[in-house]
Amino acid sequence: MRAIILSLTGLFLSITLCFGQSSNESWNKAAFEAKTINDVYASLGISNVSERSPYIFVKAPDIAENGFVVPVTIQITNNSDVNFIALIGDKNTEPLICFFTYSDIAIPSMSVRAKLRETSNYISVVKTKNNTYEKADNEVKVTMGANTNSKPGTAGDIKLRATISNDITSVKVLIKHPMDPSLFIKQIWVEVNGKIAISGQLSTWLSVDPYFGFELKNSKKGDKIIFKYLNSNGETKSAEAIL
Repeated sequence: MRAIILSLTGLFLSITLCFGQSSNESWNKAAFEAKTINDVYASLGISNVSERSPYIFVKAPDIAENGFVVPVTIQITNNSDVNFIALIGDKNTEPLICFFTYSDIAIPSMSVRAKLRETSNYISVVKTKNNTYEKADNEVKVTMGANTNSKPGTAGDIKLRATISNDITSVKVLIKHPMDPSLFIKQIWVEVNGKIAISGQLSTWLSVDPYFGFELKNSKKGDKIIFKYLNSNGETKSAEAIL
């Protein structure tokens, strides 16, 4: 069953709101400006990362002709204890691309589109509720490399779709946004009935007009899904759907 998207003028609703700091941890400047993976780990409090996990799958194309838009999906088969996923591009000048924190009503998984400067490994590091860390990676051969610069632009609408099957909800979000160092989305939240299910922090290594894919569990008809973001200019926008 597809969600009904609340709208004043059509299929999608995009409104500007002021969000309280209660749902907002400070953007981790040190982690996103770190130049090495070890410094990223230190800034995020990550230590003793295990060797490649058999439970984490990093799905990405073998070859990317355009390094400015390289899709990646992280899936975890043994995910009941996972509450954190970080995505790293190991050859980017600032390796940390984004990270997300998951509550018990979210399935730890993610899909985004990111920029890679050259042939690189997408690395995913996950944290469990027992404070252990595991990782997996996938190499992407890049034909034309990317940087963090893009054409100047303005923040636009959010397109949100939520589809429920049994008690699992697939959430897909597309945002009109330049993701340039002068203007980029720093933080996002997914709420279900007023409770934060997923929160995330982002860098300019996410592609222009970013896409997000998430999954929620224990869903039911009538649930209210809200996606909202805060960008580097302090602008906030949201979209919502009723399942």
